[in-house]
Amino acid sequence: MKNIHYAIAFAIMTIASPAMASTVTIHVEGLASDKGTVYAGLCTEAGWENLKCRTVKLEPTTQTLIHHWEDVPPGEYGVTLRHDENDNQKMDFNFFGAPVEQWGASNNPAPRMGRSLWKDVVFKHGEQSQTLKIKMQPEVD
Repeated sequence: MKNIHYAIAFAIMTIASPAMASTVTIHVEGLASDKGTVYAGLCTEAGWENLKCRTVKLEPTTQTLIHHWEDVPPGEYGVTLRHDENDNQKMDFNFFGAPVEQWGASNNPAPRMGRSLWKDVVFKHGEQSQTLKIKMQPEVD
């Protein structure tokens, strides 16, 4: 019986251990302007599907934009970025349905019709901090 209590206590300590959580850092490159707002979201698969992510507003810069999400538990995540250059709080599209504002995602998926798929953006996050390099689309020379 004592061994069961020790096992349960160890399991609870392991699950609740803050040492398991670490930092996800993004380095965002290729922003065309420093106007408006960049929205960056760290998403689980469920969050990706229902657009409920750990989202922050960032001030755009034409240099490398860096953000850190602290205390991220191990798991599978995707990052989504949207540059709302005109600050109307939505993604703007042209007549053909293509975005006219820049966007980006983890793993730098190729542009496609519609949102990027989870399978194209997902990455594994463990106990070690990690940095993702994301290039905004469309790429700007």
